[in-house]
Amino acid sequence: MRIFLFLVLMSQLVLSCAVQMGNIVYSIIWLLILFFISFFVAGFCAGFYIIVHPLSVCLPPLTSLAELLLQGVQFPHYCADKMMSGAPLG
Repeated sequence: MRIFLFLVLMSQLVLSCAVQMGNIVYSIIWLLILFFISFFVAGFCAGFYIIVHPLSVCLPPLTSLAELLLQGVQFPHYCADKMMSGAPLG
């Protein structure tokens, strides 16, 4: 119930910002991706990032994996940025 109310409030916020945004349909799609996908991806990546990042100092080949996991941790920010700009998927 709380999630539903939060989504309603967020959709109203998105609709109120429609003047400065691109396409409202894309913003709603990015909002759904933000809540239903990106937080789970970030949580999964954060756990492994905490383990891999210190090890990348000792094992340099893990640096690229640590950077990839950091991008996963930053995925909610990416989705929120795309949501506010109304950018198309892709």
